[in-house]
Amino acid sequence: MEPHTIYRFLTALQLVLAGFIVEDKRHHIVKTPLFQDPFDNPRIDALISIIKQISDDEKVIIYTAFTQEVDDILCVLKNLYGDESAVRFDGSVPQKARNTNALKFADNCRFFVTNSKCSRFGLNLQFCSNVIYYSNTYEYVTRAQSEDRVHRIGQIRNVMIYDICASVTIDERILDCLVNKENLIDKFKEELKKNNDKRDLLDWLTLKRSNSKSCVNAQDRSDLKDV
Repeated sequence: MEPHTIYRFLTALQLVLAGFIVEDKRHHIVKTPLFQDPFDNPRIDALISIIKQISDDEKVIIYTAFTQEVDDILCVLKNLYGDESAVRFDGSVPQKARNTNALKFADNCRFFVTNSKCSRFGLNLQFCSNVIYYSNTYEYVTRAQSEDRVHRIGQIRNVMIYDICASVTIDERILDCLVNKENLIDKFKEELKKNNDKRDLLDWLTLKRSNSKSCVNAQDRSDLKDV
């Protein structure tokens, strides 16, 4: 349970929610798309549903955690709203092209599809008041800085922030940590330590009782767990 192992484990869970089949081969994540057509992905359905609630004349920023998600979202948006409706702003785009795309978004383009880490600095997007987190990263700092792109001097409207969340999944744990301004990996390690401490206490209590009795039966161990 080293930090890099925990990170790989949590990333694998998140990739499943993003629509991938995931394998761990020699400590390296190998992913293959589950959906041949992005429109078959329930997460894309959730995104489209949110966009339909937003007025057609309002701009929208869409944050993702993975490059493939950017690919899928752009494919869907351009199919539904036209080739000039969306621009890309992530690590796969050269810096000069990113600047051009940012200008296009400020001008007549409606959708800005980006990576949370890539666009957390140096962007003033206060002309937009709708932000959708298609997927989240684990760090609260990254989330806060990405939100700050629209909370700038000159913002005159209420900012609407939407999170796409699959219930009873790692999505909920991530959002819970973000709300509490915590890092999910640190929180995960903290919970592991608590569980280890509980097991150590249980083993110690069992040993103490074993020393005072000839044996410890199943009922005794159940009682110890309650303790």
